[in-house]
Amino acid sequence: MALQGPLGFQPNIAGMRPSTADRSRAVDVLAAAFAEGRLDGSEHRRRVDAALRATSYQELSTLTGDLPSGPLPVPGQALPLPPGYGYGPSAPYPQSTVDGCAVTSMVLGLITPIVFFLFGLPSLAAIVTGHIALARAGQYSSASRGMAIAGLVLGYLEALVTFLILLAIVVA
Repeated sequence: MALQGPLGFQPNIAGMRPSTADRSRAVDVLAAAFAEGRLDGSEHRRRVDAALRATSYQELSTLTGDLPSGPLPVPGQALPLPPGYGYGPSAPYPQSTVDGCAVTSMVLGLITPIVFFLFGLPSLAAIVTGHIALARAGQYSSASRGMAIAGLVLGYLEALVTFLILLAIVVA
């Protein structure tokens, strides 16, 4: 449905004058396309100059319409959201999931030096939970894999330090 003013007047949205912010957004789209290699230097300069001189939304849309992030939205037109995006029970906002074992492994690896009187038990737990998290890393985000690796590294280092301390006590 088009925008309607008083007495049913429908403005020509494509012919409306863009603001400085609209021109700036178009320049940002062009800069991203240049950085990605979609535009060469001369084409980028030509389009940026035209965007800064644009007097209508139609001109800005023409300059960015063939780029992945273009065309720029015209005020008053609602763009449909992709499936799975939005709010409410019918369209939940997509969330990144993190494996609890990966978080546990990293936390245990971090607290082991603080609770040194437990003789390395947290480091062993960090190693076990880290391996469990790595075994199921494909089901979770890449952050889970990083946390699991951090927990494993810390757990193994702290287990080694604990072993060396206990060995020194036994030898002495």
